[in-house]
Amino acid sequence: MGTAYTVVRNFAKNKFKLLGAGYYAAVFESSVDPNLVYKIGRTINDPFITYATSTEYSNNIHFPKIYDIYFDIEDDWYIAKMEALTPLPEHKYPLAKAIEKFAKGETEGSGLSCDLRQLLSGVSKLSEACEFAIDLHRTNIVTGK
Repeated sequence: MGTAYTVVRNFAKNKFKLLGAGYYAAVFESSVDPNLVYKIGRTINDPFITYATSTEYSNNIHFPKIYDIYFDIEDDWYIAKMEALTPLPEHKYPLAKAIEKFAKGETEGSGLSCDLRQLLSGVSKLSEACEFAIDLHRTNIVTGK
């Protein structure tokens, strides 16, 4: 079928609105249904795939609903049809920044208790041991429509 780059280029050429792009994927608004987005990933080794294919997360209210995923194993890319979410409003950015610092374990001067800092340290060690990264930042904080 082609590479992820070809699919992204075709989406853009067909006037799908690009909502965001990161290291692993680009997300486009559906031109037909405002409640859907299409996430095009440049590799099937994207950490998102772990979540997307896990039954543990399929009913998680904090994770967008995934309606369908196509994997192109040969060319190493995927496309997911999923629930559209709403970016955090601009007036909430200070909250998003605090969440980002929290996720990174930057608790100095935040008023967080020592126990919480210990918890964050444990999560960080667990993520390193399991070889996964915590990917939480302002542009990843979204809410359901």
